[in-house]
Amino acid sequence: MEKLGPARDKFKKIFNAHLIKALDGGKKKYYLGDKYSAADAMMTYILMTAEYCGCGMIEDEVVEKYHSCMKERPSYSKAFCP
Repeated sequence: MEKLGPARDKFKKIFNAHLIKALDGGKKKYYLGDKYSAADAMMTYILMTAEYCGCGMIEDEVVEKYHSCMKERPSYSKAFCP
């Protein structure tokens, strides 16, 4: 698993930068703007999986706020917290 360290760290950095840019530095609530979309489901799945595996994907407060917002959605609770 440790051999994955450099690749994981690079992915984490790129992922965070991409998500921050997509969220316009936190000005947008959702990935594509004002409404929840499949893109948000995909980003949430990546963050959820990384959290579950203990990979620590979140490096920025914008990403943390976004992930918290997604976890508060009723659909998230239905799907992942039965």
